[in-house]
Amino acid sequence: MKCGFPAVLLLIALCLPPGSTVCAEETNESKSAPPDQSANAETDTEGAKAHYDKGLDLQQNGKETEAIVEYNKAIKCDKSLFQAWRNLGVIYLFRRQFQQALPYAETAMKLNAKDVMTRDLHAGLLFVTGKEEQSIELYKQLVKEYPNDKILRRNLDNAVLDFRDKKARDAKAAQTPNGH
Repeated sequence: MKCGFPAVLLLIALCLPPGSTVCAEETNESKSAPPDQSANAETDTEGAKAHYDKGLDLQQNGKETEAIVEYNKAIKCDKSLFQAWRNLGVIYLFRRQFQQALPYAETAMKLNAKDVMTRDLHAGLLFVTGKEEQSIELYKQLVKEYPNDKILRRNLDNAVLDFRDKKARDAKAAQTPNGH
């Protein structure tokens, strides 16, 4: 890929809140593990919504580090708030911390397997973390369910083409002495 940003995720990036950045500085929050996903003894839906809304506002204004804190607070109040999990995945995606983003997208998908944006995010993250075939299968499933969605179709096409190019490069490198 010539632009340096995976084509599969490029369209996801275009659909995200204004003010989000592609890269950001490393912080303690960016290195932390996803919050515990076990069920809450008590769910504070109002608190979760308040923290989520604040996190969304911060994220839309380019304050990802502060948004991470608010989304984590939202999840502590209500672990079933899939949007907070998804948005944490989005933030780590933009920070190009794909391995960090993947568990958030996976959790969001477990919580709401029907949310197309979450599934698209998950498929893109699978691709860039080396799980290309899983990614392509998920995109095929999405395109089958939403045949008129041009973004999903384009993401599938990009994933297939990028994977084909990668396999061709790998085959060529394997045939070349010393990989050069």
